[in-house]
Amino acid sequence: MHTTRLVLKKRPMTYVENPVIAWASSHPEVNQYLNVEEQRHKSTEVNTQLVYSERDTVKGRKKAQEYNYRNCVAITERQPREWRVLGVALGFPRNVTCSAKEVARRVAPEFACARTLADDMVLDGIEENVAFQIGRAFIRPFKMILNSGWVPGQGRHFEMHRI
Repeated sequence: MHTTRLVLKKRPMTYVENPVIAWASSHPEVNQYLNVEEQRHKSTEVNTQLVYSERDTVKGRKKAQEYNYRNCVAITERQPREWRVLGVALGFPRNVTCSAKEVARRVAPEFACARTLADDMVLDGIEENVAFQIGRAFIRPFKMILNSGWVPGQGRHFEMHRI
């Protein structure tokens, strides 16, 4: 009995740079929108500016709440309450479910990134509606960056592909 032996040639492995990671890592300003601590800092910054923009801080707090509501609805197309209910349904702890942005950071982080971009633009004096439109337009790019596996501050990453 004669057996035939099948020999497979292995193709060489090469490293091909992921284009999304290449773009994101060459634009360090993107890091601030992907980093959760930076997101929290921007949120605090915009809320502080709104609270103290009024002589009466009670009115200022109301102004900050209304801004955050508009920001959430304009960018995520969901009310903050919907995000919080989703967080409760998913079993997140109370310190997460009290904030729509915190729930979004865990469920759909691209929305939190887009909201932070809008916050930053509002802080820089861009009109709210324009900032919200731009934030909304950046949801998909942020999602692509997050799904690419790139971690800010860890340099360029490469994927292995067979040629």
